[in-house]
Amino acid sequence: MHNNQMLYGYAVDDKGNFLFETHLYGYYWWKDKIKSFFRNIFKPKLILIRGLPGSGKSTLAKNLAGKTGIIHSVDDYFIKDGIYKFEEEKLSEYHDLNLYATIESMEKGISPIVVDNTNLMSIWVISYVTEAKLHDYEVLVEETQTPWRFDVEELYRRNIHGVPKERLQIMKDMYEPLEKFKENLRI
Repeated sequence: MHNNQMLYGYAVDDKGNFLFETHLYGYYWWKDKIKSFFRNIFKPKLILIRGLPGSGKSTLAKNLAGKTGIIHSVDDYFIKDGIYKFEEEKLSEYHDLNLYATIESMEKGISPIVVDNTNLMSIWVISYVTEAKLHDYEVLVEETQTPWRFDVEELYRRNIHGVPKERLQIMKDMYEPLEKFKENLRI
C-alpha cells in the first residue's frame, strides 16, 4: 500500500444499521514503520566471545547469556561422562555441530545467543555472522577483559583444558586485533 491510498471501513449492528465509518489513511505503512522501529530496538542478539584459553571466556559467556539466553561452545562437545578430553581430529566436526546448534537457536528466536569459542580470527566466525544476518540478529563481539588475558604464564595456570604454553603463545600471536576483526566482518 502506498502513502496516498486510503482505506474505508464501516461497522453495522445486527439489524444492518450503519454505526460508524473509518478512514485508515496509510494504516499499513505506519504499522510497518512501527514494527521496524521495535524490531531494531529489540533485535535478537548473537554475541561472539573472544579470548585465549584461561582468559575468562566461559565466565563472561554465563554473565552475558543471563537467564534467558543460551551458550554454544565447541568445548562442550569434548565432554564425555563429565570429563573433558580434547581430540584434535574431531575439532572441525564439533565446530560444524556448534554452528548448527547456533542456527537452531536462531530459528527458535532465542536471545541472546552466546558463542563461547576462542574466535581468534574473523575468518573463523564468518558463518556465524552470515547466519545471524539471515536470521535478522544483531552481532556483538565481546572480549575478555581480565588483566591476564594475554599473559601466557597466567593463562597456562588458569586454563582448565591443559593447553600447553607453546600452543597458548601461538594462539596469542594469531589473535586478530578487535578493530580488524570487526572490519573484516563488517560489523
